Amino acid sequence: MFRESSALAAVAVLIAAAGCNQSPDQPAGQAAPPTQTAPAAPPPASTAPAAPPSSAAPAPPAQPVPPQVVPVPVPVPVPHPVPYAVPEGYAPLGQLATVTQEANLRAEPNTTSTVLAELPAGSTVDVLCWVTGEPTFGTDKYGSMWLSVSTGGFVHSHLTSPVDVAAC
Repeated sequence: MFRESSALAAVAVLIAAAGCNQSPDQPAGQAAPPTQTAPAAPPPASTAPAAPPSSAAPAPPAQPVPPQVVPVPVPVPVPHPVPYAVPEGYAPLGQLATVTQEANLRAEPNTTSTVLAELPAGSTVDVLCWVTGEPTFGTDKYGSMWLSVSTGGFVHSHLTSPVDVAAC
């Protein structure tokens, strides 16, 4: 009780020092008359030793919790390979082959390398030579035969019309 009344007196002193003793009933600029504070009552007699005063400051009033911001994923555009076709009037360096079913023109003769272009069925490629690569259509020579294309890259021989070219 002694602490509470001394805390109230301290708050009153701070308010008065800040000039906040304006009454809502009084016109602006006029101070309210000083208020009488009751004298603090002496602490009750006790046989127990007095507890040391708390050194912890009173907790500040609870602040409102701002709304939590949830990140929104932004889609990242993925580049799609541009379909490849031999231009009209092109003089082939090797033999022209027709892609018989949709195929990927790849950087290396395997199915895990980078796709350089998507070759739609009916498109034409200029085949320079063939190499042995990943066997994707059987384990014999023809199942692992990839065709090297003049623009760079490889397409599996099973996905084109037959060509008669030498090994690279």
